[in-house]
Amino acid sequence: MRPVTRNTWSGRSAGSARSTWLGRNARGARGAAELSVAFDWPSRMGIDSDSPRARGLVGIGGTAVDSIDDMRILFGGVPLRGVSTRLTIDTPGVALLLLYHLVQEEQGRAIRRCSVLLRSAGRAGADEDRLIARVVRFGAAEGIRISLATPGSVPAPESWPLDLPAAPEPPSPAALRQAERLAKLRAWRCHERVDAALGLLRGAAEADGAGLPAMRAALATGATIGEVSTVLRAARAAAARTAHRSGGRAGPPP
Repeated sequence: MRPVTRNTWSGRSAGSARSTWLGRNARGARGAAELSVAFDWPSRMGIDSDSPRARGLVGIGGTAVDSIDDMRILFGGVPLRGVSTRLTIDTPGVALLLLYHLVQEEQGRAIRRCSVLLRSAGRAGADEDRLIARVVRFGAAEGIRISLATPGSVPAPESWPLDLPAAPEPPSPAALRQAERLAKLRAWRCHERVDAALGLLRGAAEADGAGLPAMRAALATGATIGEVSTVLRAARAAAARTAHRSGGRAGPPP
């Protein structure tokens, strides 16, 4: 049996440094390697790094990913042949899985060596149950192993908190660099394509309750995880208001 080397990235460095670290550890593994990637709190909550809610939290406990460009940089130069990737995400940050899926397709790699630890927020309702069911079906169709966990069911790493910390710190150099990259992304992307894709996502979310294909399409145009999450939250809030006025049940079945 060939040895398996597990390497976990959980740090503050810029995207190029993250990619270099991942590549060096994958190449240095004797036999198969498993790269376990943790994301920071804002990314896992579907919050952009330049949002006031992310202040002082960017890069803490994991790497910051706001868009497909960040995911490209993260895995750029990583020899994925023979390497297994493990992602840890929370249900509000499902867009991270879709970004990884897009980047793997761009590289022409079959996604057959990827596993995901999907952590519930611990206050599951119909919307989250529906989203989890869709993600599990997506994983089954794409050959991605999805494991489910709730707070307390797995050891709590530094980046576990699911609620906004009470006293965020000032922006770090890493946060400032990430904000600059977001500004460049928004300046150079095609706004018509992004707006159209977000509009389609809004309609899909209102009708479907999850809208994974439309979410994936929006992310492919350069929409950020924060923009996608904002659309989803607004669609779910609108569906809840409609259900309340009609006295019915919000959302379609899982």
